[in-house]
Amino acid sequence: MTQRTTRVSTGSVSGGACPVCGRELPYRGRGPRPTYCRQSCRQRAYELRRAERRTGRDLGAAAASTPPPERVVERVTERPYPTTAAGWADALAALERDLRTGEVPGNVQQLDAACRGVLDALAAPAVPAPAATPPARRTPPASAAVPAACNVLAGVEAVL
Repeated sequence: MTQRTTRVSTGSVSGGACPVCGRELPYRGRGPRPTYCRQSCRQRAYELRRAERRTGRDLGAAAASTPPPERVVERVTERPYPTTAAGWADALAALERDLRTGEVPGNVQQLDAACRGVLDALAAPAVPAPAATPPARRTPPASAAVPAACNVLAGVEAVL
């Protein structure tokens, strides 16, 4: 009489390597062996096969050497200064508020000199366009374009 023994493994057995990223494929010993380690690798392989069919070139070799990113870092950058007249008016109003409450650290004399330079530039007439290209329309003086900024800047200068 022949006795049959069955061995049951509770650990994972190596199922090979993922063809996209090269990670080891876990296999528990039941069912079909996995082809890809994650759904993202399966999707990437699908997209590569589609692109190869469309272009007629072998793209798999280049893609297999580039592993998928492990984490994505998103950086939000802000401009160091406003880009509109309304933005400048808001920034100057915030500066005036901070000066009145004493929350501006550093050299206030530098701010005073910078504000005086801006007020002088706003009071000066606009620079005409070069003679080689006739202007499509006359550019109004800067003080007419941003009266709110002038008023706020005058308030900042008064605080200084």
